Amino acid sequence: MKNLISDKDFCSELKLDAEASQLFKRKQYKQAALHAARSAFAKPFAHPVKEQEIAAMAALINKEVPDQVALMEQQAKKYWMKAATPEPTNTKPLNHVRFQVPNTVQRSRGIAVYSLARLARLTGNKKYTQAAMKMLRELAGQYGDYPQGDNIGFYSWHPHTAGRAQSHTVAHMSQEFNMMMPFIRDQISDEDKLYLMKFQWTIADVAMRGFRMDQSFNLTLHFATPCHETALLFPVFKQSKKWIKWARFQLQEFYDSHGVTADGYTREGVLYQRVNHHLLELNMEYIKAAGHKVPKKLEKVVHNAHMFNANICPPDGYPPHVGDTTVYSPHEHWIHAHETLHLTAAITNKAIYKQRAGTPYYRKAQERNFWEMGLKKLQRYLKMPWGKASDLIQKPADHGESGFQILGNGQGNDRNFGALLFTQNHNHAHHDIGSIYIYAKGRPLISDPAGYGGPGSRNANPDSHSLAMLPRFSPAGPRLHTDHWAKSKFAIHNNKWQATSMQHRLYDGYKMQRTLVLIPGKKNGPDSFWVVLDKVTPDHPHPLGLHELVDTSFHFSAIETDLGIDGLQTWSQHDLKKKTATVYKTENFSDPGKKLDIQEFHEAYEMSNSNGNIQVAGFALAGTEFSLEQQQSHSSEYSGYVKRPAALYRYRGPLPAVFAYVLVPFTGIKKRKPINIDGQLKKNSFSFNVNGREVIVKNGFSKKISVNG
Repeated sequence: MKNLISDKDFCSELKLDAEASQLFKRKQYKQAALHAARSAFAKPFAHPVKEQEIAAMAALINKEVPDQVALMEQQAKKYWMKAATPEPTNTKPLNHVRFQVPNTVQRSRGIAVYSLARLARLTGNKKYTQAAMKMLRELAGQYGDYPQGDNIGFYSWHPHTAGRAQSHTVAHMSQEFNMMMPFIRDQISDEDKLYLMKFQWTIADVAMRGFRMDQSFNLTLHFATPCHETALLFPVFKQSKKWIKWARFQLQEFYDSHGVTADGYTREGVLYQRVNHHLLELNMEYIKAAGHKVPKKLEKVVHNAHMFNANICPPDGYPPHVGDTTVYSPHEHWIHAHETLHLTAAITNKAIYKQRAGTPYYRKAQERNFWEMGLKKLQRYLKMPWGKASDLIQKPADHGESGFQILGNGQGNDRNFGALLFTQNHNHAHHDIGSIYIYAKGRPLISDPAGYGGPGSRNANPDSHSLAMLPRFSPAGPRLHTDHWAKSKFAIHNNKWQATSMQHRLYDGYKMQRTLVLIPGKKNGPDSFWVVLDKVTPDHPHPLGLHELVDTSFHFSAIETDLGIDGLQTWSQHDLKKKTATVYKTENFSDPGKKLDIQEFHEAYEMSNSNGNIQVAGFALAGTEFSLEQQQSHSSEYSGYVKRPAALYRYRGPLPAVFAYVLVPFTGIKKRKPINIDGQLKKNSFSFNVNGREVIVKNGFSKKISVNG
């Protein structure tokens, strides 16, 4: 802060020992404050990272991932040991690098400060500690003074913010500084200790004052977490007990009033599921380290979230690209889905999660994650067998309470993974109930454009998701606090086929139901395919049978390519040999744009890629008006916008109505229709033919569903 709390006021906020009290009485405020800071750092902190274990853990990390340590040193030399300078937003090494985040973000959020502190212990070189404290002062000095008073407001929606909107970046900084405490405790000067304590006191104080009255959700949790941590690390602060009480109230509100589900979903989308899970877990670990009793509900939520995160993770280690998620979300990369799986393996002592973790480019955990495991769990984790990716079997998972239904089969690279999303979100929510995600042939094939824009953003609109819509109406939400709007109808996982169905009432006066079916290939092999069934039912059908419009979108993961179209059938033409794409600043693609190296992008963000494509065939009841056209979609994961195609099926006719779609993955580029798909849709049955294979799906919208052939 430009003007941190004065030495006199700082001492007034402390429980001073006898010597500091005497100095204070003699009005030697600076000496009293320095003495108090020195005393607070005199003994190892009650911290999730035990100081006495650091040397042993550093040795293990240097042995296990020396390449990551070397990369950190390169980053320190090129970026962190120098003054902040603008850097290009591209995927060049050391800017966007594997296992890391853009260096601009690492600096602004204090991630680099904590990294430098760890690097000092990994290399034995104290210059990194000195650099960490120098950067800490630079970062803290960028912020102005915070106003006094309660409920002061931090974000634009708050009436007290009055044009001085802050972000949660400063809360990130405080959290990073708390994490580095055991690494720098005995390596920094008394002046640095005092400065650090003053900064942490300021953030803890303003966090409680700023959010004391606010409903708990992601953004309030971002501030409650460092406030809680600081109170536990520095009981010498007079307000520590008050901070702890408030922070734990916020935690309880988060998993009670906020509606965290029994299986650990925090109701803020796929991307922020991992953010929230990490924050909850950090709070729990700090409570344990302090020797306090962990609330049973918190422990259960964190444990269940590990299982939930593991179940919704596709084969390439990234979460399904639905709703708010995005590949370009590296500002907290250590909590990405594959990294969560590593941590899950260490905590649960189950090797299957270690075997499932990793990406096409790297399977080992990040250095930062090792520290959060602790020495015993790290040693246990390192002894776990890696196993072979080719042995991994994809299984379905029923998370109907949370709004995620997962279907899947196959083994190794031939695994098929599909998600039907109907979660009712609160923060960072999108109009995405009913959206699907399909992964097969080694890469995502149907996925949302993604991006975590809030209400009003382009990505929050229904047509940015792969679902059925009523284009003349606006759906409810997206900030839905209750579970009244959507529900799971059934989930069936048997040896011959899998199916799941959901229903929502986002459109006033209408029921929308979607069923997703996985039809396995021979021996559950790579020739599996999918069926999507949609039903739109009005509460009060018009007596004259007036026509209504129903639009259904499928967004193809195919950078800068056209779709092949043949009647009501369409297919992607993703070309693995394509080397570059154009990134635009805006989603209307009006600017000249700049070139993106596609392979470099995939490596930097560890995305899977292959020559996989997918064909979609649409069917409506005989005699109805049903059409297909290609639309311009985009991906927002590339530091901008990249063109990608979407298929729009449009129905015009009376309601209720049913629709069916067959989705068949294939490999290679096909100029003509790659697969012969014929079918006939009736009110209660759908029969179709895929390359001579006859399949009949009956009663697709009820638990009586059956699949033959």
